[in-house]
Amino acid sequence: RNVGFQFNTCTENNTLAITFDDGPQEITETLLDNLKERNVKATFFMNGHAYQNHCIYDYAPIVQRAFKEGHQLASHTWSHPHLPLLSEEEIRYQIEFLEVAFKKIIGAIPTYFRPPFGERYGVVQNILREKGYKMIIWDLDTNDFKEDLQLATDLYNTQIAKLPEPNPHIILNHDRIVTTSTTLAPFEVDDALKRGYKVTTVGDCIGKPDKDDWYRDIGKPEKRDDTWKCTIEDMHGFEMEL
Repeated sequence: RNVGFQFNTCTENNTLAITFDDGPQEITETLLDNLKERNVKATFFMNGHAYQNHCIYDYAPIVQRAFKEGHQLASHTWSHPHLPLLSEEEIRYQIEFLEVAFKKIIGAIPTYFRPPFGERYGVVQNILREKGYKMIIWDLDTNDFKEDLQLATDLYNTQIAKLPEPNPHIILNHDRIVTTSTTLAPFEVDDALKRGYKVTTVGDCIGKPDKDDWYRDIGKPEKRDDTWKCTIEDMHGFEMEL
């Protein structure tokens, strides 16, 4: 039943998708520089307003840059709540309020989605299916959110070496973590390339390299106006702790 809907890892041989959750933030720019230097495309599961001082509209140039440079942009909800605890109406809000922002900023709506905390039971999957999303999980987690670079590096090394290589993987990272964007991600990319992986987007690693599969309603970005803003009310009481 989940074939073609839920992906825990890549399906194409020798591929490794490097993914980043919870952005964008200022440090995402450094990560984009590091990826460009290595000629690698990644997937960004973005939030709209998960932290009071971080609003996706304020980082519109970074979002547009990532899009233009061929990275895959995807949805991670508006304010990063525990979806299974919410009403159906609130789940829809969390998905749709971010769709509005993407449409304004890049002129398209992503069709790939990662649920916050990977939590996907209950009505969450039904709503995602109905809205035409693919649900992307992961199979390699560095725990980089703990902000312990040594631990993250050790976890990466242990997990990547576990299986005969190059086994496909989707790696979970967080670009808001400074050491991830400056150090861990470049290390992962360099190491994976050395191991013979094609480091790429989630879409490409599940055999869907065409941007028409990654986005819908593809058009032009809108001109910035006074609707490009976040308010404390739009978070509906959900906020992650930095």
